[in-house]
Amino acid sequence: MPDKIGIAIAGCGGIAHPHLDGWRAASDLCEVRALADPNPAALQTLHAKVSEAAAYADYHELLDRNDVQVVEILTPPGLHYELARDAIAAGKDVLIIKPFTVELSHADHLIELARQKGVRLMAGQPMRYDPHLVKARELIQAGRIGTPTRFYARGFMRQEWLRKATHWFSNLAISGGITIENIVHQTDAMAWIGGPIRTVFGVAGTFHTSDWPGGGLPDDQISFVMKFTSGAIGVIEGGTAQPTGMPASGIEIIGTEGGITLGGGVLTVGRGVKESDGYAERFEFKGPRGEQRMIRALLEAIRAGQPAPISAEEGRYAVEVCWAALHSARTGQPVQLPFEPQRYPSYAT
Repeated sequence: MPDKIGIAIAGCGGIAHPHLDGWRAASDLCEVRALADPNPAALQTLHAKVSEAAAYADYHELLDRNDVQVVEILTPPGLHYELARDAIAAGKDVLIIKPFTVELSHADHLIELARQKGVRLMAGQPMRYDPHLVKARELIQAGRIGTPTRFYARGFMRQEWLRKATHWFSNLAISGGITIENIVHQTDAMAWIGGPIRTVFGVAGTFHTSDWPGGGLPDDQISFVMKFTSGAIGVIEGGTAQPTGMPASGIEIIGTEGGITLGGGVLTVGRGVKESDGYAERFEFKGPRGEQRMIRALLEAIRAGQPAPISAEEGRYAVEVCWAALHSARTGQPVQLPFEPQRYPSYAT
């Protein structure tokens, strides 16, 4: 049996715990050998679950290990670039949890570095491994709802979680704001199912975070309309205010012959747009979280000598759509994609 793939995790905050579970669930293929986080409490808490791994305050130390082949980056988004750059330079395959980067120029640089170095650079978009979304995409591609004409998605976050993270989330260069940090889930899902997006028009404002450092997030509520290259239209909305009892996320896709809704762990497929005697089907899937499925897919690709299952370019594209919404909200004008490099919007100071 081939040697197990050595894994290192950079960033040991709350999101690292389900990801660690994912790596450990794939223990037939890999072994977690190193952790890194400058926060002693976060590092110690995660290390307690995998005491056999080495623990470092400085991520450079895990990059020096010859027994580490893959580095997963789970830090705040604005730190992704530096860690990924150094991991690629060290010859490691890299998995970056969404969003790929905050700055588009950083994404471009990482993609080029990985190409030059010949390593895998994977965009971590776990929503693609939700079996309900996978099934929805399969049904749409099979023509179950006809030609898709309208897409809708929502993605909201709880205020109490965000306020615990104010020390970094209020810094837009680090978090990317709500749109880049969280709604990137929905932009990626819409592009994955609906194809390229041509035009974006967004509106946004500061309604719930005005007491935060710096005056709050410019996108604590945002809605944007998209026109797909296919001709279909779409709407994505989200923000910081998920009221108790209301869903944080959901997807609806309407086609010429039916529609699909996804939310609350249920996929509903309705057939019958022109007639009243249509039918509906429900699908409910159980099993591991999307993170676990995503991690196993990467490991199996490495074992088979295949490219990363989700390319870095796809991760970058999801961020570009987010930036189109933000730039449109800033300027009051629709944005045509793609951006020209010399006109990239930015949070960099």
